[in-house]
Amino acid sequence: MQRLSQFFPDATPVRIPVRLTGKTISGKPFSERTTIEFGTAREVIFASHLPLEFADTLRLENADGSLSEDVSVVAIHYFDGNTTAVAARFKGEVANWIVKG
Repeated sequence: MQRLSQFFPDATPVRIPVRLTGKTISGKPFSERTTIEFGTAREVIFASHLPLEFADTLRLENADGSLSEDVSVVAIHYFDGNTTAVAARFKGEVANWIVKG
């Protein structure tokens, strides 16, 4: 994640557990628990074992529901076998996001 975060100069380390959900191109739903490791005012960076691709739309939700936002994948860095570092951009304004621009 550290290497991918270098492409986002405003990235700040955070540790926010979230559930990631989405659908494949064929419409099959998927989900995964992960942790947002870095954030900017508009992007988040996290690890994933899912076969994500550029421009995939995902939903990120934390346990208490204070974060429930759609994001779009903007960068992927493959490392460590089947694990990828993923950068995703919020699709809209996030009223209570902790990283401000």
